[in-house]
Amino acid sequence: MKILYEGAIFQILRCGGVARCFSELIHHLSDDCQPIVLGPLGDRPPFHHPNLEYRGIQTDPPLSWLRKLIRDRMQRQITDTFDRTECDIEHWTYYSGLCRRPIRRGNRPLVVTVLDFVHEAFPSLDPSGTHIAIKRDAIRTADHLVCISQATHDELCERYPESRHKASVVPLGT
Repeated sequence: MKILYEGAIFQILRCGGVARCFSELIHHLSDDCQPIVLGPLGDRPPFHHPNLEYRGIQTDPPLSWLRKLIRDRMQRQITDTFDRTECDIEHWTYYSGLCRRPIRRGNRPLVVTVLDFVHEAFPSLDPSGTHIAIKRDAIRTADHLVCISQATHDELCERYPESRHKASVVPLGT
């Protein structure tokens, strides 16, 4: 099985935290799986899997002041690369993709990992509501939701009862 990971978390956080969770998840996939990670160009995160394919893609402009001017072009390039990649399933590592592109439904099953509802519980952390809106859209778009704890699953079902049927709990450790 080919699993395509949209590696936005590796753009946000190079190592530790959620990035480490995904690195460990990939490491523990069986040998008959082929993980493909579309992530930021540059330092490759520490992945260990015999069949891993890492595809680095430009996510930052050569000059920081160009960021807003060329973000749309970079998002299109990432989307084209993502869509052309052959796989059986796609798993997004965050609620939005590289270069903050929104999650959108393609022609293959889409999995999103739900981490927590901190921004919903403490709205002052997200005064504009942007993060909450991005997460809501990701939850509604996904074919399957992986909750990192039973508490996260319970809160997901409370906030989005229509998502109960497509959610499962996969704890972070064993």
